[in-house]
Amino acid sequence: MSRLNTEPNLDDPDGLFAALMDAHRDLDDADRLASLGLRPPRVVTRDREVTQAWARELFEGGQYAGVRWWSYYNPDWGSVGLWDSAALHVTDVVTLTVDHPAFVAAAAEIIRIIE
Repeated sequence: MSRLNTEPNLDDPDGLFAALMDAHRDLDDADRLASLGLRPPRVVTRDREVTQAWARELFEGGQYAGVRWWSYYNPDWGSVGLWDSAALHVTDVVTLTVDHPAFVAAAAEIIRIIE
């Protein structure tokens, strides 16, 4: 199974994705999707049974530490699912509350009302 080559900086999402490039299957590529027999709607669907099926297939292949795909809410955002997190190290923990700036910004971006 692929392992992370570097220690990712979780404060830098682009850095995290860069560190994962060799260790995960990036589904934001038409040729890769075709090689897996996947179409974009099958990757980003909200149907958990569908997403678990293609993720299970990749996991059972034993070649990748996880998978990356684009966000349902914004295709410029990457979502990463890891099943091999051994190379990740917690460097900081922040309590996320409904008034935390990151939470408020995310709610606004995906058009969610916080009560």
